[in-house]
Amino acid sequence: MTRLGPLAIAAGLPFGAVLLTGAVNGGYFPSEWGWPALALVLVCVLAVLVRERIVLTRLEWLALGALAAFELWTLLSILWASSATEPVLSAERTLVYVLFLASLLLVTSRTTAPAVLVGVLAAAVGLCGYALVQRLWPGRLEAFPPPEGFQLAGSIGYWNGLGILAAMGALLAGGLAAGQLPRWLRAATGGVVPLLLATLALTFSRGSWLALVGGAAVALVVARDRLRLAAFGVVLGAPGAVAVLLTLHAHALTRAGASLHTATASGRRLALELAVCMLASAAAAFLLAEHEPRVHLTRTARRAATAAVAGAAALVLLAALAAVGGPSAAVDRATQSFRAPLPASGGDLDRRLVSISSNGRDEYWRVAGREVAAQPWLGGGAGSFERYWHRERRTGYEARNAHNLYLETLAELGPVGLALLLVALAAPLAGLRRDRGATATTAAAAYTAFLAHAALDWDWQLPAITLAALSCGGTLLVRARPADAEDGAATPLRPRFVALAALIPLAVAAVVVAAGNGALGGSDSALERGDTAGAERLARRSHRWAPWSAQPWQRLGDAALAAGDLETARRSYRRGIALDESEWSLWFGLAQASHGPERSQALSRALELNPRSPELAALRRGG
Repeated sequence: MTRLGPLAIAAGLPFGAVLLTGAVNGGYFPSEWGWPALALVLVCVLAVLVRERIVLTRLEWLALGALAAFELWTLLSILWASSATEPVLSAERTLVYVLFLASLLLVTSRTTAPAVLVGVLAAAVGLCGYALVQRLWPGRLEAFPPPEGFQLAGSIGYWNGLGILAAMGALLAGGLAAGQLPRWLRAATGGVVPLLLATLALTFSRGSWLALVGGAAVALVVARDRLRLAAFGVVLGAPGAVAVLLTLHAHALTRAGASLHTATASGRRLALELAVCMLASAAAAFLLAEHEPRVHLTRTARRAATAAVAGAAALVLLAALAAVGGPSAAVDRATQSFRAPLPASGGDLDRRLVSISSNGRDEYWRVAGREVAAQPWLGGGAGSFERYWHRERRTGYEARNAHNLYLETLAELGPVGLALLLVALAAPLAGLRRDRGATATTAAAAYTAFLAHAALDWDWQLPAITLAALSCGGTLLVRARPADAEDGAATPLRPRFVALAALIPLAVAAVVVAAGNGALGGSDSALERGDTAGAERLARRSHRWAPWSAQPWQRLGDAALAAGDLETARRSYRRGIALDESEWSLWFGLAQASHGPERSQALSRALELNPRSPELAALRRGG
């Protein structure tokens, strides 16, 4: 195999995984998990068969084993969850992560690890670039004004998801531009920084900006040559900052009220301005890469410059604290602002960007805390937060996730589940003890940005984001391998056969996931089109592949209800309730299809499970 081959494989795996899942709602829906899982099984099989020497260090086994154990614990939560439906779905999504990390470790070597980051960056640029084009050419790829509001979401479908992807991409671009790649590639990576930061600005994602700053701080702490990295950050940050300011001042693209003609003119002007910023950034990266080897600073000068940067940052922090009345006043003000609702923007999202309101997260976390208190040892079972939210919420907002990966995991899977997840996510960072070079520093910056942002949002439920993060974590693991670990004799046949035997049930599981969830998704689409016969046929097919799930019966009930066949609808809803009696929407469907005492009983049970549901309130008022 040529030198180009391993590099292409190392870059192509994360590029394809992140780009393809990101293009379909970020991979959020279950119908989008099966085929990626099957493709990743195939990658693992080919790697086991083709690679001459297979090397996994103890640290890699620790990360992969902890993630696999987390997957099994998620599946095991069927034993104490209210039904098997949600735990199996959660396990299906985690299966994609386990297979991806395994395939990445199998196909990547120390020398090809930088290509992994290039692949992630290319995917991030593709997804962010597409989203940016949607906004810069309004009325072409998306309606104008945007039906979901002016926070840019792109194909991922969620602005905070796109925001953290753009932030991770910007960190990767800056780190790669400062690394040891060829100058033309460093110029190319530096040139996309304004594009990524402009996309981040249009998401108005406050948590993603914080994650970006945190990731950059981690890079400066980890890097061996902090001064050099800071110099690249300043040089590339200047055109990036200009791009952000120009983007935020394009009010026709960020605020309601502008005409399509005005927005189109503003978009064309901003596209030209961003192109100039990108060319300036690429030129700056190229020139800095060409001339920086000629600059030699003494150790004393380096220390003085580092101290000056740290001192300037400390002065800015002290000035900010003094402006608000000191540390205690800053804490009090931040606490009050965090618990307050977002300020009314009147269509001006700039006010949202500078607010530190939690935007309801304090309520999500309160409910998750109550679930922890109610089920302190095992949790409520994977996927149980949404049901607990329906019962305990004090607002009409809908929420499927607690907007905090770690708290939600503790609430759903208890201390054991949280410990397994933390070991799997922390293991890559332990690799920094062995390697703190440019590649590892860049990967650590983007990876820690994800870890921080996951404490504020539901990134884990967006495979495109999590796969990008696992690519960075996997890079840290691979770079931590000893220099001579990949040398030596070829791996014997017996371990290969063991690995292939372990992959067979995973391949079967991937086929089941693809067939069952695909049929269920097709049933949903058919029902939206009014094709009740097609929805019923696909729901029955889904049941054959996933007999443990109540969702196919619910879709059968919905199809029969839409067709006016109340008897079939009642029978289907009852079958679903027998599998999952804690799902309020099944009782709601049964109430819609019933009359008399059965209707009253079903409605009463649904209200117990979801007392603040507007649908149930409307049905009760209708009699």
